[in-house]
Amino acid sequence: RARAVVIIGPDRHRVARDVPAGLPVLHARLQPEGRLLDLVGRQVIAFAGIGRPAKFFDALRDAGIAPVRTLPFPDHHAYTRRDLSLLEGLDQQPGTRLVTTPKDAVRLPPELRARITVIGTKLQWETPHAAENLLDRLVGSRTDL
Repeated sequence: RARAVVIIGPDRHRVARDVPAGLPVLHARLQPEGRLLDLVGRQVIAFAGIGRPAKFFDALRDAGIAPVRTLPFPDHHAYTRRDLSLLEGLDQQPGTRLVTTPKDAVRLPPELRARITVIGTKLQWETPHAAENLLDRLVGSRTDL
């Protein structure tokens, strides 16, 4: 029932080769956005409690930010006192900067959140306007709207 396939990042599992003929395949990658310049020359420790934390960490690396440590947490992670104590300890190391996602930042106490760099991500389409063009075609072909 899919009307298109979107592959985000490298097609490591070779999904595109199994897509039925005629089904559009769009390619995109996650691109970090936010205060990236704040991270230049810093020892970055990235943490995330999202569905696939590795995608966030990879997006940072792709942007030229190489975390010295990554801390993956489960999706929708409720940060415990122990987690917060670990993060606060890491934040105290000279030259270190903690980095996380907007989704994780809102689950942190305000005083810790203020000391963390929040980096969101956006989709960067391989072909500009590919998604809009596809949506225009799909919506234009619907007769049940």
